[in-house]
Amino acid sequence: MITSDSKFPPLTHVFKPMAHQLEIFNRTKDLEYYGLFWDMGAGKTKPLLDTMTYLFLTGKIDGVLIISDKGAYLNWPLEEIPKHVQPEIKEVMRIAKWTTNPTKAEARILHKMHKAEDNV
Repeated sequence: MITSDSKFPPLTHVFKPMAHQLEIFNRTKDLEYYGLFWDMGAGKTKPLLDTMTYLFLTGKIDGVLIISDKGAYLNWPLEEIPKHVQPEIKEVMRIAKWTTNPTKAEARILHKMHKAEDNV
């Protein structure tokens, strides 16, 4: 649980959201649940990650389950989280992918994605 003496600063948008992303973030950030059914490529990931960060910083959540298809699951830990989540939050994030029989390539990637970090 995040407390008032938390080491985490308030939410900062690492990348400035587009107007429609900021509008949906502000309208939904305090809702108990909602769905975001925008078309592919419309920018869903940014407001979802901003909401996840906001809820973590306000002590409303301490974990997230992201379910994704096999073609997109690596985008979250390897591209989107490092790009959109403020560094103080990435420090405490741990990511895991479940699979019954990973290939050697998947096993290497799985090892890399246990901690969300910049791939520089």
